Amino acid sequence: MGNRSNELAVYVKLVDPGSLPGMLVVTQQMSVLDEPAHEMRNLVVFDTVLGVILATGFAFVISNNLSRPLLQMNRAAEQMARGHYRQRVKVVTNDEVGRLGQTFNALAEELSTTIEQLSMEREGLQRILSSLEDGVVATDMLGHVVLANPPARRRLRMLSVAEQGVVNEQLLPDRLMKLFVRVTQEQEPVFREDTWEGRTMAITMLPLYEADASTMRGTLCVLRDVTEERRLDRLRKDFIANVSHELRTPLSMMQGYTEALLDDISDDPAMRQELTEIIHDETLRMKRLVNDLLNLAQLESGQFQMNIHRIDLVQLIRRTARKFQALASEYGLAFRLSTQDEPVWIEADEDRLEQVFTNLLDNAFRHTAEGAISFVSDIRNGYAYIRVSDTGAGIPEEDLPYIFERFYKADKARTRSRSGTGLGLAIARQIVFEHQGDILVESRFGEGTTFTVVLPISNDSEQRQSDRWE
Repeated sequence: MGNRSNELAVYVKLVDPGSLPGMLVVTQQMSVLDEPAHEMRNLVVFDTVLGVILATGFAFVISNNLSRPLLQMNRAAEQMARGHYRQRVKVVTNDEVGRLGQTFNALAEELSTTIEQLSMEREGLQRILSSLEDGVVATDMLGHVVLANPPARRRLRMLSVAEQGVVNEQLLPDRLMKLFVRVTQEQEPVFREDTWEGRTMAITMLPLYEADASTMRGTLCVLRDVTEERRLDRLRKDFIANVSHELRTPLSMMQGYTEALLDDISDDPAMRQELTEIIHDETLRMKRLVNDLLNLAQLESGQFQMNIHRIDLVQLIRRTARKFQALASEYGLAFRLSTQDEPVWIEADEDRLEQVFTNLLDNAFRHTAEGAISFVSDIRNGYAYIRVSDTGAGIPEEDLPYIFERFYKADKARTRSRSGTGLGLAIARQIVFEHQGDILVESRFGEGTTFTVVLPISNDSEQRQSDRWE
């Protein structure tokens, strides 16, 4: 085989046993092979480039499909870390990445539901704590306040100012800190009552534990104002004691005089008559006491029926005063009546108002040994002012806040022989309140007392009074 620069030759030796040796020569120009070689080379280059492009595109598609869900999950996780729990990723495949996206969405949905429920429970708890009248305080193990509702903050401010002179809502006051130390040491609830600025407080403090129920993480303190409850307890006890005392005296007298009659202690008809009259008087006294108790109970409960209608206040005052004219002459007292000449119309229960004025005048006569009693009314600014004044024994200043309470009585040594049930002023005040009015008292011990009943009048009466003064 030979090779030249421009052609290619192939030599083949021929061997034939029956003939002379020979040689076969085949030659081909190189230019004929250049074109197929060039085409083959171009085809290889094209296939290589095409393979690279296809491989790159396929890799890009695969990497994009793999990275897009991961990037979405990454962004969603970042948003969830900022508190946006509604983030979801788009799942387009069912491979491992797709299943990871589905799991992420399920986790995000569960987390969103849990956070929403916790938020609702927290908001509900905050509303409950805010609406409570009792103070609720939660602390850590150092006594620092970590949670307090508005009533608790008010009481903490009050105590901190009283103890330290400044407002401090971050640390328990000294009074509560003593209980805190005791609870943290003993890990047992503690209850006690204390007085703060005249208010009776029931304090309950108990330990708070971690989720393992054994490690203490702080305390919970409940502050409850029980002033009104304790006052009602005292009133109930005083009421029972007063009723028992008021009933015991007439019952004892009735028992004694009845036994005297049964034993035929005296044959004197006058004596028997006197004993019978005493028993009768004591029976009436007990009846008045029971009736007054029933009336007061009905008035305070709002079950008392008031017969409200239009009445003339002037006529009512004059009619009430006439009942005491003879009593004033009997006692040797000056009794002065002063009221308007024209009618003054009000909306009221006539019988109940007469009961009020009768009670006030009766008290004035019983507590006035000498001097004068006045029954005066005047009209100003749409209200009627009815005053009952006396120059009697007066009321000690320390007793003035209590005269409208049940069973309050002046010193019996300063009254005449007649003694009331101690319920008259309490009933009078309730009746006046039912008429949208008020009752006031002014008194100086040893100089006298003035009771003032204030009642609203009708518009036409007010107009006539205004025209009269003009």
